[in-house]
Amino acid sequence: MNSFADKERSDRLIPDRSLGKNRVRKPPRTRHILPSSHFRSVASRLLALREEGAHKTIGVASCRENEGNSTVASNLTVAINNAIDGEVLLIDCVEPTKRILGPGWFDFVFRNVELLDVVRPTETPKLSTISAGIVLEPGVGTYNRDRLMSICRQLKERFEFVIFDLPCANDSTGCFPIAGVLDGVILNFKSGLINSARAIQMQKEFQLRGANVLGAVLNQTQSYVPGFLRMLLRSKNSHS
Repeated sequence: MNSFADKERSDRLIPDRSLGKNRVRKPPRTRHILPSSHFRSVASRLLALREEGAHKTIGVASCRENEGNSTVASNLTVAINNAIDGEVLLIDCVEPTKRILGPGWFDFVFRNVELLDVVRPTETPKLSTISAGIVLEPGVGTYNRDRLMSICRQLKERFEFVIFDLPCANDSTGCFPIAGVLDGVILNFKSGLINSARAIQMQKEFQLRGANVLGAVLNQTQSYVPGFLRMLLRSKNSHS
């Protein structure tokens, strides 16, 4: 069986002519990232949960755009990759506005492209990524729960751990449908833009959509709050 690394792929950029210019969403940053002790701490907590159950697919979500969601997801992925021997995958699920690196997540979900055709190895050993993929036409892209569950089963068979960089949490994106089939979700908040009431509201919204909220991250502070999990996981542990 050919490995993902063995399969030939074209990594050239495909411009989106429909937009009149080459708008590009940068691929997830997985190169030259040195996870801080805080990310390693978060990774160890997630890995402990995995050992207690089947937590292998984890989403990182925010309630606003530009809250550093991709940075959190990328750093967390690298931290997990450094902590385990198995292969780790980072998936960019944000709605694309252009084409990049050929087929990706949206092609895999909606256009029946094979997993082998969308996974791309990085320069980091045991770490692969799936980009967002090709632009979707307006009105296309309603997620099917059975399809998402099937994809998660397929990913779990191939990878030891999968991190989903989810789009902004609202009804116009695929955030809630994807989050609802994952083993867990981490809520990512930007310092100064969120209060406890909004955080609790967001937690409840995800839970109403069937998501298993594991905890919260407060990013872009002087000290990256290892108070991830403090808000929610601590209460979970106190009741166990």
